Amino acid sequence: MGKNREIGILRGIAICAVVAIHTFSIATTNVTTGIASWMYQIFHNLIQFAVPCFIFISAILLSYPLQDKKLDLNKFYIKKVYRIVIPYILWSLFYLVFKIIVKQMAVSDLFKWQNWVFWFTLGKAYTHLYYLSIILQLYLFTPLLLALVQGIQKLFKKYDYIAIIVIAIASEAGIYLLNKHVIYQHFKYHSTLMIWYIYLILIGIWVGFNYERFKAGLKKYISLIWVLFGINMVVYIGYVVLKVKKISFNTMWYQFNWFTYAMFTILVLLWICLLIKEKNMENPIIHTIEILGDYSFGIYLMHPVITFILRKFIHVTQPLLILVILMVAYVLMMLICIGIIKILRINKWTNVIIGEYRLWKLPNKNIYENTV
Repeated sequence: MGKNREIGILRGIAICAVVAIHTFSIATTNVTTGIASWMYQIFHNLIQFAVPCFIFISAILLSYPLQDKKLDLNKFYIKKVYRIVIPYILWSLFYLVFKIIVKQMAVSDLFKWQNWVFWFTLGKAYTHLYYLSIILQLYLFTPLLLALVQGIQKLFKKYDYIAIIVIAIASEAGIYLLNKHVIYQHFKYHSTLMIWYIYLILIGIWVGFNYERFKAGLKKYISLIWVLFGINMVVYIGYVVLKVKKISFNTMWYQFNWFTYAMFTILVLLWICLLIKEKNMENPIIHTIEILGDYSFGIYLMHPVITFILRKFIHVTQPLLILVILMVAYVLMMLICIGIIKILRINKWTNVIIGEYRLWKLPNKNIYENTV
């Protein structure tokens, strides 16, 4: 499969959102009064679709290449060791040392084996690494997930898209209820589990297997999707207001709203990316987003160090001034990350740090080789 431009653009949008979440959270803690406070809170919550978007992309990329070939499990898992497992271990160790240096953790914590299990099984060496833990779980169960979706397609034939949506929604509802009444009593980190995002994964794998059908359906029903996106966004903003005001509400309906908001946001963004591709739109903004998509994995791994430093030094409370400062810091952060990634890419023994070590030569650079 060749390069897919819309997925590259979508990945770029997702990494922009991830970095914005961590950067502009500084404004949500510094600006606590007035209309600006509400605007920062709403913006910060609306861009939380970023990690679900990456999970959806990863699910698509599991099945998309298999439209014209079978999965070679040995090659698949060997590649993932170099692309994901090694960077995950290296960056987990880096952030553990970083936490000791900045006194978020004591050296004595390293001598408790329970901590190592916690850090590496749940991606808890640092706040953002939980995503890599989810992706590793996704890859671990890839054969079963692919077989499940293929089985649904064979069983329901031309109505498989209805079946996959119903099964995905039912699975997510079941997992939510199971977590609420059973799992959460014993395990508090449900968001680190792959099954928490099962609806995105199942639908994403089906999309990868049926990409042309999906694009046709997305274009056909885009008006309805925009309406559902708008409704879910309005409801979601309402929940944000209730959270900020500390007014209690039904968490089940909030969680279901969050699931649907994330899904429809991703669909709308993917449609926009398809439109950009089909109209062959070229401008500096789109070009920059595509570049960021190409560098997204490295940016994701290293940017929290910079946001940590920013949080220590930015104590501005004036709404417009902090906006300007954070926007400048945001751009500089992206440039610094890209610069470091370019240096790491020079040598094959350093590019393994950002998951770009290649065991074999590829004829063309393939956008599907990236995870984030």
